[in-house]
Amino acid sequence: MEDKRAERKAERDALDRQRAVRWQKAKLAREHADRALTEIAIDALYYFDMFGSKACWKTPSAVTRELSKLKSEAARLEAVKEQIKMRSKGLGWAEFNHAWSKGGKAYSSAELATHLIEKIKASGKRTVPTKPHMSRAAAVLDAAGAAQAAAVEAEARRVRRYRERAGVGDRYAECQGAMPGVETLLGARIEVCCDYMLLDDAGKPTGESEPRWSAGLVVLVSDGRNMKIHEDDERANAPRYKRLEAVKIQWDADVARKEDVSTSAQRLLPSLWNPKGEAKVGGWRMHLTDMSSAASSAPRE
Repeated sequence: MEDKRAERKAERDALDRQRAVRWQKAKLAREHADRALTEIAIDALYYFDMFGSKACWKTPSAVTRELSKLKSEAARLEAVKEQIKMRSKGLGWAEFNHAWSKGGKAYSSAELATHLIEKIKASGKRTVPTKPHMSRAAAVLDAAGAAQAAAVEAEARRVRRYRERAGVGDRYAECQGAMPGVETLLGARIEVCCDYMLLDDAGKPTGESEPRWSAGLVVLVSDGRNMKIHEDDERANAPRYKRLEAVKIQWDADVARKEDVSTSAQRLLPSLWNPKGEAKVGGWRMHLTDMSSAASSAPRE
């Protein structure tokens, strides 16, 4: 009798362990699916913002013109793929989907561009969605798709905000178009990556610094004579910035740092236009208000 009781207990224990393993596997599968869901949704957010910005080539002529500016096939291929993804992933326009290869042979940028141009022409005056396409993301866990769309988007925005604050990803960098000519910047708002001195809780410098984006209005463009390199240099022959080398910026006030509106000259190097990845001091780009459509109407997260 004792042997049978012990045997039944061993069987129950074995079943309990099996159930625990199955539960753990199911939990890991749900977590993996949740992560996959969020990543797909974050993709949709980025590509939706990019479609509504200067990064998007809206017309067939824009596709041809912008591709002609790129010198390598790798750059052209990457660019045209991004244009396709803006429509297929950001807006949910399935007709823009296109395989990247067939039978082991990769499609060329010219072939993908031909597809993109054809679909742009066919889309005509199609209404552009007012929100990113989330049903594809929601479908990962829920066949109904739309039922989860709002929750999926909220979670994706939360994760994206967290990552961008940690320096991973930057939707405003992704939404920039081609580098503008310095001569066109008068009256435009731009952002410059500056080396910010960190302050302690009492508002005193800590001795440490970090790169941060600062915004302001361009009030003057250098013409070779009108902008000193060192503003406090009172000499008549003080060195000056070359034509279109720099701009004078009226910087926004910073309430948190108790800094009023100020003005200073800023050199704009072409090599530091819209740096991707890690922020670089001296980097510059257009401000959110000078990027069009969806990107400019989207809230800063």
